[in-house]
Amino acid sequence: MSEGQVHPDDFEAPSESIPSRQDTILSTESEEQFACYSKAVPNGHFSADFQRSASQASRTSIRSGFTTSSRKSASVALSERREMKRKQEASRAWPDPRKYSPRSLRLFSLQNPLRKLCIRGIEWKWWDRIVLFVIALNTVQLAMIDPFDVPSMRACSSSPSGPYGYCGKWGTGKTWPPAGRDFLDLIGKFFSAFFVLECVAKIIALGLFWGSKTYLAELWNWLDFVVVIIGILDFIPSGGQGSGNLSALRSLRVLRPLRAVNKFPELKFLVVLLLQCLPALGNVIGVCLFIFFVFGILGVQLFSGLMRGVCFDIDTGVVSGDGSSCWLGPRDTDEWVYFWASKGMDVTSGSHSGGMFQCSVGQECLLLGENPGRGAINFDSIGGAITTIFQVMTLEGWTDICYQIQDTVGFWNFLYFVLLVSLGPFFAVQLFLVVIAMRYSQLTEEYKNKSSEVKVEKVVEEFIANPAEGKSAKVAPESSVHSPLNARERFTSMSWDDIEARMRNGGSVNLSLNQKTPKKTGLSWLKFKLRLLAKSPALTNFILGVITVNTVCMATGGICTYEQDWCPGFHASLQIMNLIFTACFVGEMLIKMIGLGTTFRFPFLKYFQSGLNIFDFVIVMASVVELPSVISMYICFTEKPTPSMLGQQVDLSDVVQVSPDTLTPQIRSSLIVPKVLNLTGVLSMNPLQYYNCDGNGATSVLRAFRLVRLTKFLRAMPDLQKQIRILGSVMKSVSALIGLILMMLLIYTILGMNVLGGKMIDLLSNVDLQRGSAVYVQFPWDMNGGEPRHGIIKAFDFINHSQTPWHVYVEFGDIDPVVNRSLGGRLDSRGMIWSAVDGDPVLNVPKIVSASPRFHFDDLGHAFLTSFQVMTIANWNDDMYTAVANAGAASGFWFYSLIVFGNWILFNLFVAILIQKFGELKAQAIEQNEELMQKQLMEKLGHLEEGELGSRIEELFTEIDKDGSGEIDVYEFNDALVMLGINYFSNKPRDLKKLVQKYDTDGTGRISFDEFVSMIVELLAKARITIQSTTINKVHLQHRETQRKIHQQPVPVEVVEKKSCFCFPPNSIVRKGCKAVMVNKYFERYILLCILMSTICLAIQNPYISDTSVMSAFLNNANYILNASFTLEMIFKIVALSFPTYIKSGWNRLDFFLVVTSDIDVLFTVILSGLNVNLGALKIFRIFRIFRALRPLRILSRAKGLRVLVMTMASAVKPLMNTGILCVAFCIVFGILGMQLLEGKIVWCSDPTVWTMMECVGLDSDGNARQWTHYSFNFDNLGSAILTQLMLASQDNWPNHFWSGADTTSKITGPEENNQLFMASIFYIVSLLVAGAVIVNMVVGVFVDCYFASMEDYTKTAAEPTKIVLKLPEVFDDPTSGIRLKAFRVISHSKFDLFIAFFIITNVLTMSFESFKPSDWQNRFQKVCNFFFTFIFGGECVLKILAFHPKRYFRGNWNKFDFFIVMTSFIGIMIDNAGAALGFNPTILRILRIFRIFRILRAFRIFKTLKGLQAIVATLGSSLPAIGNLVGGLCLLFFIFGVLGVNLFGSMCVSGDEGQPDNLGIRCMFTDPDYLLERHAHFQGVGMALLTLFRTASGDNWGALLPIFGLAAPARTPVPQDVWDLYVSKFGYDPSAGWKLHASANLTHFSQHSSDAAMYIAANALLKRNESMTLYGEDTENWMNLAQLALPMCLTDSEASFLEEMGLMNCSTPGQSSSSGYVACVSSCGPYNAAAPAISSIYFYLFYSMSGFILLNIVIGVLMDQLENAEDTEKESHDLVPNAKELSVLVFNRIYRRWHFQARRFAMQAASHHHQEESPLSPYPEHAS
Repeated sequence: MSEGQVHPDDFEAPSESIPSRQDTILSTESEEQFACYSKAVPNGHFSADFQRSASQASRTSIRSGFTTSSRKSASVALSERREMKRKQEASRAWPDPRKYSPRSLRLFSLQNPLRKLCIRGIEWKWWDRIVLFVIALNTVQLAMIDPFDVPSMRACSSSPSGPYGYCGKWGTGKTWPPAGRDFLDLIGKFFSAFFVLECVAKIIALGLFWGSKTYLAELWNWLDFVVVIIGILDFIPSGGQGSGNLSALRSLRVLRPLRAVNKFPELKFLVVLLLQCLPALGNVIGVCLFIFFVFGILGVQLFSGLMRGVCFDIDTGVVSGDGSSCWLGPRDTDEWVYFWASKGMDVTSGSHSGGMFQCSVGQECLLLGENPGRGAINFDSIGGAITTIFQVMTLEGWTDICYQIQDTVGFWNFLYFVLLVSLGPFFAVQLFLVVIAMRYSQLTEEYKNKSSEVKVEKVVEEFIANPAEGKSAKVAPESSVHSPLNARERFTSMSWDDIEARMRNGGSVNLSLNQKTPKKTGLSWLKFKLRLLAKSPALTNFILGVITVNTVCMATGGICTYEQDWCPGFHASLQIMNLIFTACFVGEMLIKMIGLGTTFRFPFLKYFQSGLNIFDFVIVMASVVELPSVISMYICFTEKPTPSMLGQQVDLSDVVQVSPDTLTPQIRSSLIVPKVLNLTGVLSMNPLQYYNCDGNGATSVLRAFRLVRLTKFLRAMPDLQKQIRILGSVMKSVSALIGLILMMLLIYTILGMNVLGGKMIDLLSNVDLQRGSAVYVQFPWDMNGGEPRHGIIKAFDFINHSQTPWHVYVEFGDIDPVVNRSLGGRLDSRGMIWSAVDGDPVLNVPKIVSASPRFHFDDLGHAFLTSFQVMTIANWNDDMYTAVANAGAASGFWFYSLIVFGNWILFNLFVAILIQKFGELKAQAIEQNEELMQKQLMEKLGHLEEGELGSRIEELFTEIDKDGSGEIDVYEFNDALVMLGINYFSNKPRDLKKLVQKYDTDGTGRISFDEFVSMIVELLAKARITIQSTTINKVHLQHRETQRKIHQQPVPVEVVEKKSCFCFPPNSIVRKGCKAVMVNKYFERYILLCILMSTICLAIQNPYISDTSVMSAFLNNANYILNASFTLEMIFKIVALSFPTYIKSGWNRLDFFLVVTSDIDVLFTVILSGLNVNLGALKIFRIFRIFRALRPLRILSRAKGLRVLVMTMASAVKPLMNTGILCVAFCIVFGILGMQLLEGKIVWCSDPTVWTMMECVGLDSDGNARQWTHYSFNFDNLGSAILTQLMLASQDNWPNHFWSGADTTSKITGPEENNQLFMASIFYIVSLLVAGAVIVNMVVGVFVDCYFASMEDYTKTAAEPTKIVLKLPEVFDDPTSGIRLKAFRVISHSKFDLFIAFFIITNVLTMSFESFKPSDWQNRFQKVCNFFFTFIFGGECVLKILAFHPKRYFRGNWNKFDFFIVMTSFIGIMIDNAGAALGFNPTILRILRIFRIFRILRAFRIFKTLKGLQAIVATLGSSLPAIGNLVGGLCLLFFIFGVLGVNLFGSMCVSGDEGQPDNLGIRCMFTDPDYLLERHAHFQGVGMALLTLFRTASGDNWGALLPIFGLAAPARTPVPQDVWDLYVSKFGYDPSAGWKLHASANLTHFSQHSSDAAMYIAANALLKRNESMTLYGEDTENWMNLAQLALPMCLTDSEASFLEEMGLMNCSTPGQSSSSGYVACVSSCGPYNAAAPAISSIYFYLFYSMSGFILLNIVIGVLMDQLENAEDTEKESHDLVPNAKELSVLVFNRIYRRWHFQARRFAMQAASHHHQEESPLSPYPEHAS
């Protein structure tokens, strides 16, 4: 064998006689240790000279052998010190008097045997472990509470014994909780006794509170002490009076898990952090309370009692309709005025002034109803108002409250809620995150500094004691280095990666072996080849390709249904692919197992050393186990029908994953289907039997975990790999916080079970009963007094049990015989009974009287989910309504506290840790890239001599300065970094700018040559390369000489500018005239006016303006004029600049696009007007009209502030790519996982009495066609799965999506409550946290970073030199005598401000006493208070005017505001007293009394005394200018999307449109009632569109709008058989035989499969409807129902046009207004029908992403930046000279007045001395310095 070749024998293990490779290398680890040690030392601890000298000394000592004596002496010294320390500790007395007080409890000394025993116990290392273990057991015991294991639900079989009433209820017989109430009570007493003994032992050992080292001296022990005292209540027997209070106190035992916090340092650090945040958070809470009171008092003044208004029937006196709130005022006489006003649109007259909902004729609105939220939501008092405002602050359900106020008061009252949402959730609540994030950053920095100091001290001690401890310093003999054995050893010590890399590159491993080894074959050769294959990239790439194909196959599983002919074959192909994938993965696993190496004792050990290999092994084994089911599925899908299969049946009950109790005989019979169908003599497989091929899908779920293999793709994407690593490190950082959150959730869960367990009872009207519903059944014969019992609906049967159709399992019915005896023994063996519903006309049967909501506290699982739901504030208000209605208003504090501490604090702490961690990793990345830059420069310059250095630096500068400007800008600097291999800054514009600013000393934003040289010198100095100053001077001189030569060169001839438009040269009169017009300021203002007019026209436009109306003519003419103006502007610019120059600008490209599309729209409108063009084709051409909505974007090029947002969006595209890929990857992975779990299973029948798909056919009892419906947000295919994941990321209404997955049973059966609760809980919660908490914050972080980078650019470019005009305020003299002096002394006293502040607060509190229907004493109290405070503030105003003089008084803005409030208060008093006498309208009086509310704004004056609150409010105020661009961008975004929405969705029907008289409502009658838009959320006008978008931006149930706006008409061909049969039966003949539809129509016949059959059926039915209406027939509704069945869901354009031509439909706008007239009937479906779901999804997801995810979250970054700037300013203000004082304006004015007084007195003395007659100095000079 030739030298250098590799032989398999070379891989054998070396013999023991061969020397180790480590013995041949000189150890330099001591030097590396010192290097690490020097890095650990913070800056400033050791100088650079010290480090260099120490490092040099270390290297010298190592090269000299580091003598044994020196190492030994250091080691001996260290051991002697340790021994001395040990002896000192041993000689110290025990117990240590430094740790314990001399006496405990004034009784026990340190030598007392009992106290010594207690001290020994608490110092025992197992003491805390045992206590933690007992705490864990106690927590489990507290979680076992069963709210239904009470005597009334589970009576005792014998008389209770003992003082605690035990009666043998030791168990429950349930899986959870297994322990009964008696056992839990007994074991609870044991735990209480244990904790009491532990507390007593600690008190005896430490003492109670006398001394500094006692038990209560530590704050943590106070919590333990309180919990222990509460635990003593367990020994007090329950029952009797006051037991309820004891029970409430016992509930505080749930705080025991908090004792574990003191045992874990990480948790303790977080708790300490939160405690230290309390002062700052207190200021934030103060701001929130201020908002609560201000808006609460305003709400009481405006809306008190109005939410109770309900329509009552005048004749019967019962509530009419659905009990909606109504307008109390008079009803509009014009029905059309009210029709438009009810939708928030007053298109016809504008004469409506009142609520948006009025009672019908024969009804009256009375304030006798219940407030919404089961009475919890109201403005009747300050308490209800604060509850309502708190709900609005959480952005949950606030739109429902707003809509109700609009219905009762008026449309414009939305301003109250929009202002509250803008100030509250968007600003004030965000301060929680800002404060916590900043405080966390400060504490972690302090913690790191302290820990680094401790580590440095340890490193110094160990390094000085023994620098080379444990390190080898052997030097191998020279002969051993070149020996053949050592060569073999070097080869065997090489890594496989090195060997493979050399062999792949065509090289060889040169071992210089002097002897040949025998070549082995067989197993050794095979192992060698397999090892190379296992490590080869070919295998890796092949497996990655297999994973990709596997992922695609899993993603395509839901693209078809078994009813399609090709679907079974497609699924069979997927099973074949699964077999191939499994074979590939098994082969990969075997190759790696054998190739990576084996041993005799531990086979495949090296393979299992990798965690990923273990995971692959589990997945592969699961796939192998699944192989039999895959083969059987393939056989099932490929089975062909034969005559012998006729009569065979398939039982599909095996695929339904429910309990046997649910499958009634009726359901079982419906699940048995024939295997083969014989249709017209042709045998075919029944599509239903293919559902049996899937099985239950339990093993197929494991296939989804193959998706984890996709992580191998990260090797090819390093940037994405870094993002994953960041996520991993972040999750490690938040692990302690996750533990704290889980602990808090557990505490609130157990507290909720103790307080609200069994009390969350909802009304039947609010619950849809179905299988699995938790209900309460009342038995007339129950021995417990008729108290309803808890149960679960297992099944229903409306056919065999028509009177009692609900089969209910009664709690403990099958476990405890006492329960059945109490119910008369009427339960069956399974504890179930058939029941009716309360209100059914049947007597003496069990009735379901109420039900449990989906979120409750009846068991541990639901209680935990409820706590998690409330913490995420998703639909938490529904739970709060139920709790308050059943457990009282005090139960609401459970919800309020959990939201504040859980969501506003702990979740924000989670985000703060994310921000901090991202910042740290970012700083590390910047530092690493700067080191890389230094290294690359060293390679280029480090080897040069000083003579060559100057020329090389100049060459490098010239190479970077591509444009030859003599300066390096940011982009050139980035290109230079990319040339050096540094790509980090390409995606980080802000970091790149900071790096440039670091070396940009003159602040120009560019690096000059001098700054470039300084940068080179600094970087080389860090590398310890010193450049002489003479060399630097030579470099500068050489550069100046080069620049001088360049400037001396002849200037190149200027390039002649080309002609514009090929005909206008630069000196053309036309071109010069265009340039003059283009730069003319009046022309610019005219274009701005045109943009404004265009915006107004777009705001006016809506689909209900008639084409023949005056308004339409005005809009069309305005459009022509505006298009001509914009086109003329574009032509001017093109002629002036030439088209190539014009089109280079991005803003000009935008203008060009908008102008061209507008011109095309006008062109088509003019050409097609008056022509009979197909409506569908015309709609395609009118797509250009949609681009009109983008016209407001033209203002961006003229508004510099808004340009920042555009620059942010543009600069964020590239950095967002990796994050966007990561987001999409997560959505795809979790989407495919959801497909494996829930594909096709989130289904139900539209008829609630039908549960299986086989029975969901025909018509229901109301005559509507049954439909097998899929939930809107499902996992049926990959597209729907991704959209569902994005919806979960927004956290909008996620509980409803969660329950839809938890209730799934199979693809062919409907839902059953909580059927898959455990699976859904894990999947949905993990998806929610990953998508919502991590990914979204990463996206927000990118945009915040890019926003600040854009702001820096804008600040630099927008900075212009301005002339500073210093205008000093006029200085007034203080009064010197008389009553003015006395008044001045009063108001100048510090206590006067406190006196007024006290009355301000008292005034606010007294104003909050107002309520709905106040009593007489409340009225008198309010009247007296009004007089009192008005005269108090009036007296303050008079005193200040008297003391200051009116001129000086009205100079202050606060004084002007106070004077206005005082005057309005006096006017209000006069109006109140004179109103009745003068006959004023009470409404006007109510409005005028609102002026009193402005008095509460005086509370801002208190901020002067509260510095922390002042800083918070100052931050809000200072952030307003910075947020101005955001507000402008949001307004622009809202308007553009609003106009787009009107054009896309404006023709869709709103609830109430179907009720228009004559044929006006026919079009909307075809729209499914479930898909009618809300009256308050639609796009029929721009105003309502903006409100709808504001709701979407706030994230309040915007997902409910998606399926409605995505409404599409189903396929019309063929007509469903049941509809055809109904049509034939009603008309009495088959229309396919021939029948003339209408006298004017030429339609003779149609068949069931005709393309227009459904449309003809609907037309015939409408004709019959009109005939029956003319004849006053009773069959009108049935004919309309037939038409709706023929054209279900909605009408398309062609159908609406056809029915209009037939005279069966009218879409005109009625009335005599400027908008009235003929309007063509268009589609009532979503935009472009079939494309509606996609268009609506893109529209809403894009808008929510841009508004909710990006722009509104940038507010957080702005507030953080402002607060940091405020703190920096405060720190700078404190950096003064010692004993110096900052000169404020007040101090300056005092100094000036004293100086002026002394100067004037001196002048008067001088004048009298010289006997000169001259006027004194003016007290108010014109200029003061």
